[in-house]
Amino acid sequence: MTPIAPKCLALILCDAVRRDRRTGDLTIVRAFDAFDVPSFPARTGPFCVWIQLTDGAGRTRMRLLVEYIPPDRLEAELITMIEFTVEFADPTTMLGHAANVPGGIELGDVGRYRLRLEADGVTILQRYFIVRQGS
Repeated sequence: MTPIAPKCLALILCDAVRRDRRTGDLTIVRAFDAFDVPSFPARTGPFCVWIQLTDGAGRTRMRLLVEYIPPDRLEAELITMIEFTVEFADPTTMLGHAANVPGGIELGDVGRYRLRLEADGVTILQRYFIVRQGS
């Protein structure tokens, strides 16, 4: 089957994703859109990015990139990258993936950061989050 880039339905920063063993129900634990750190450089605690995909076909190489967007430049700086593969047997299937970041990420400054999801090298969705200095 020829790979077709899937559509991303969800790209959610959260503390964790848990699945009930009995029911199979999914729970997203504390979704957020900002990190508050006391000083810089800083390392976040562990977190997760919940990704939900549909409309794909075949095996697809995925990359989730976490990037810093400097205020004085157009090019983003790569912070970390998580690679994984999904396989769609049927395009109507909805696939979920929990991209865990158990060691957190290193943050060099306040400002705008971005999650960018690629499917076979093509960006299919991006969303921004903020890093603030505070307690």
